[in-house]
Amino acid sequence: MPDMGIVAGPMGQGRPLLPGNICRRDACARLVRADLIAEGLSRLEKRLSSVWMRAKSICKLCWKGICLRMENFSASVVLPTCNRNNDLLNSLKSIYKQTFKNFEVLIVNDGDEQISDFLARQAGFLEDMDHKILNTKGRSGPSNARNVGLARAKGDIVFYLDDDDAYYPEHLQVHMDEYRRSPLLGVVYSDANRGKVVYDAEGSPRLDISLQHSHDFDADKLLIQNYIPILCLSHKKSCLSLSGLFDPTLSYLEDWDFLIRLSVNYKFRHVKQTTAIYMEKGGGLSLQQVHNEKFLDNLFDVYQRSEKYLLDDQDRLANIWHMRSRHIGMMANVTGEYFEGVGNLELARNAFSNAVKFYPDPAYYVNLARVQKLLGHHLDALISLQTAKLL
Repeated sequence: MPDMGIVAGPMGQGRPLLPGNICRRDACARLVRADLIAEGLSRLEKRLSSVWMRAKSICKLCWKGICLRMENFSASVVLPTCNRNNDLLNSLKSIYKQTFKNFEVLIVNDGDEQISDFLARQAGFLEDMDHKILNTKGRSGPSNARNVGLARAKGDIVFYLDDDDAYYPEHLQVHMDEYRRSPLLGVVYSDANRGKVVYDAEGSPRLDISLQHSHDFDADKLLIQNYIPILCLSHKKSCLSLSGLFDPTLSYLEDWDFLIRLSVNYKFRHVKQTTAIYMEKGGGLSLQQVHNEKFLDNLFDVYQRSEKYLLDDQDRLANIWHMRSRHIGMMANVTGEYFEGVGNLELARNAFSNAVKFYPDPAYYVNLARVQKLLGHHLDALISLQTAKLL
């Protein structure tokens, strides 16, 4: 700004000397405009402050409305069953004992026989529960059976239970409390015990109960293996709009595929509380042991489907595939040890061969060599042992 200088004014006071190119009228106009701008900014500030306060008030009201609606949230339990009436009865009893009462049960009969008469005779307590009995065309598979239930579900939160598993009384309540505490939450899962019948030295059976898995959510780990049993899971029904339903084309691992799709769009919360129990039958055989080849086919199908979520991060994709190979090798080795233990050496050799193919661990080669030797394949056994020494 140019130097105005000072000239003597009335009563000895100094007043600014205007530059030669600025007249007194222009100076006054500028001062007036400055005052108007200052006044306008002040009004704008007050108006913005008022708008902000109203916005905060509206947000609080909306949040309060969401929380109040959560207080009235209802649940739907989807329970597919297939020719296991006695097991189904136990599962239904566990649902009946729930401390949370605002729920419905969708019993989806995927078996060959009607179950309505059986439940009418044996499950009189169903009269006190909101329930529906739905029928598929028979043996359509767990994915289709669950989808039939989902299509009729009216609850805000969806739960799943298979007919040979059971909830502890607080299962629904624990999950619903999490949604109340965090209304924007999409998915909750808790822990479950494994029940397994074991026999003592005298051949007397007893039920061994133990917690096998309890893992906080890890998106990368979920792309390698499933650590969330389906009976531990609940989600808002609205999540299905993005995740889709269960895929009927998968014979196995359909629940894992569904979990991966849920995890892409929604936040998971792990509640470290054991609220359910699943039964391990068939002498403890796992799916990969009973249906080894089909299981591996489905496993790779799930792996390939999930690759599209990793294409923008090739380093992450490469690391996950490394961990997947390690996981497959471990599963194949455990399967080989099982078959060797029951005397099926051919299946043991196939399993150990898969183990070293996917993850060349020296211990896996030693196991393969031992079985090859027992089968009389001494040269193959020697090659396997030499390979183990080189690794």
